[in-house]
Formats: sequence, structure tokens, C-alpha cells
Amino acid sequence: MTGPLHLLAWSLLLIAGLAPAVGAAPLNERASTRETGARPRAPTVTGIEPTLNLARDLLQRNRTSREPAEAERVRVLIRQALVSSPLNAQAWTLSAWDEMNRHSFRTALDAVERAHRLAAPTALSLGLQADALVELGRYREAVAATQQLLDHFPGLPALCRAAHLRWLHSDADGAIALLEPALRAPPTGSKSHAWALLQKAEVELNAGRIEPAERSLQRAETLFPGKPEAKALRARLLEARGDGHRALQQWQDSLAGYPSPDSAVAAWRLARRIGDSEAAQRLDRLLEGLARLDSRGDPLFRRSLAEYYAIKDPASGRAEPLARQELAQRPDIYGHALLAFVLRQSGKIVEADHHARLALRLGTPDRRLRHWAAGADSDATPPAPRQLAARLP
Repeated sequence: MTGPLHLLAWSLLLIAGLAPAVGAAPLNERASTRETGARPRAPTVTGIEPTLNLARDLLQRNRTSREPAEAERVRVLIRQALVSSPLNAQAWTLSAWDEMNRHSFRTALDAVERAHRLAAPTALSLGLQADALVELGRYREAVAATQQLLDHFPGLPALCRAAHLRWLHSDADGAIALLEPALRAPPTGSKSHAWALLQKAEVELNAGRIEPAERSLQRAETLFPGKPEAKALRARLLEARGDGHRALQQWQDSLAGYPSPDSAVAAWRLARRIGDSEAAQRLDRLLEGLARLDSRGDPLFRRSLAEYYAIKDPASGRAEPLARQELAQRPDIYGHALLAFVLRQSGKIVEADHHARLALRLGTPDRRLRHWAAGADSDATPPAPRQLAARLP
């Protein structure tokens, strides 16, 4: 999902030997933003609309890489709007979006439901409602919210969510059937179009359809050049083709652009599997640093970090608290599967079986989900499409 990329995270990459040289793209992108004044500025006009517009712009820009200072700025703007206009539905919708970014899914759902009591649902509010319900494991309600989104606001955002729900309910063919006609419709070449291509590639890859996944990923890479999400999916595709060494390099390229614990754990697992102890040690240092970062702010990566500790040292006791906290905040099938994995690693079989049954209840065709539920320390790839689905357009 999202995470900070600031000076401390960049220092961790340098320590791990994964950061590009000074002057590479990530630093240049920020420099050009400052120089051109493209960064949204504080409103100079009185009234709530400039505040809401600025908050929305910041939320949109920070969908995939969130600076802590800007995340706090968004929160302040939304609070100001709610204090001055507590009956403003748009302010509550933006509050829900911000809470989703913070993985406060119940609070997000409360906010969007309040927005719906104040005004007619919008495409954004219905999308946020559907996403929150999926994260909370309330799948029937998520289907109903997504159907409402499809009925009133048809288009790629609605179809992407519907496709993800079909996939979750074991219908990979149905998911592809929803995405393919949408991808043939205009506007082609948009960011939403690129996200949908990445989603299609990931579903195809999970279904074992390597060549269709390759074609969709190539199209996404053309529209989305250099993006860490596309690089991560390319790494998974290389792994699926059996090219572990190139896949590890691809993971490291992805981490250089965005040091996500999700990608770092995947790279660390792969380095261990192919016997690259030097890379595994570098990634281990990076993960320990990222874990410290995650504990200091919104804990966005407990899922990946719990898996990391359960594999690295199940006797340490570090994995189980993280997995239980994650399930309490995000009780979806993956939260149950992760806890089943962690519990089996520590010998708590009866409780693990209970969570495994809950994890597998939809029949989701995800190999990593099934390996977690079985408690296997597996290098099966790719992991769940939830990472992309959480940032659907």
C-alpha cells in the first residue's frame, strides 16, 4: 500500500546499498516540483472550497507515496473544513479518504456513511465505501456498494473494483471479462487505464497465464514508465518465469524508487531462496530500519513485517503481536491468513486452523494466501493483488 519516503528512509536505502546515486530520478522529481511551483499552495481565498480543493489535490498526489509532513497537512486541512462546515458531505468524504490512507478502515467507513447521510453518494464516496468494506472483510456489503457504484457511475474505477471482487470470490475469468472491454474504451492512456492494466496483469499472473500477464504489463509500463508498482509486478513476472536473479535486480530497482516493506520482504525472500546471502543481509538491514519507521507513524506495513519476522525468527515473538494488531484493524481474508501463518510457525495449530478456514472461505485463487493459511514458509509468487487494489483509480 502507501508509505513514507523521506530522509530517514533514503538513508536506509543507502545503508542497504539499494539507493541510486544522488541526482537520480526520485531526487530530481522533488527538485523540479519545488523549482516550478507545481506543489499545491495554501488557499488565499476565504471559504471552505479552497481548503477542500487543496486537501483533495494532496490526497490525489500522495496515493502511492505519502510524505509524513504532507499527510499531517491534509489532516489539518480536513479538520479545519469539518470544524467550519460539519455538515459538508465533501469534507467527510475527504476525511474518509485520509483515514483509508492511514489504514483506519472503520473510521473511514463511519466518515463516508456520514457523508451519505448529508448528500447523495458520489463516485468517490462509493468507491471509498466499497474499499473500506473489502478491507474490513465485509464482502457482501462491498458487493452491494460496488453494484451501486456501477449503476450510477459506470467506468474504469467501478469496473476495477467489481473485477477485484470477482477475483476474490474465485472468478478470475469473470474479473478479466470485466476488465477487457473497459480497457478497450476511451480514455486510453490515462492513469486509471494504467492501473487497470496492472490489475489485469496481476490477475492473469495469479491464474498462471504468463503471456497475457506479460502483454498487459508491457502496456502498463508504456503508460506508467518507471513506476515502482510496475517494477514490482515485473519482478513477480520474472520470478514466475524462473529468472530469480533478474527478478531480484528488478525488486532492488523498485525499492530504489520507493522503499516499501512489501517489496523489501518479497526481495528478501527471493534473495534467501536463490542463495544470495549478501543481498539478503542488505535487505534485512533495510527491513529492520523500515520496521522502526513504521512503528513511529501510522503502522501501514504490519502485514509484511509480521511475515518477515515469522520467517526470520518465529521464536522471537515479534510476529504474533503485529499479526493480531493487523487483524484487529483489517479483518479481511488476508489478515486471517497471515495470523494462521504466524500461529503455525509458533505451534498454535488449533487457533491457526480456525483462522485458515476464515481465510479460505471465498475460494480466492491466490497461492500466497493459501500458503499462509497452510502455514508454509513458501516463496510462491505473486502475492495478493490487494496491494494494487488498495490504490484503484
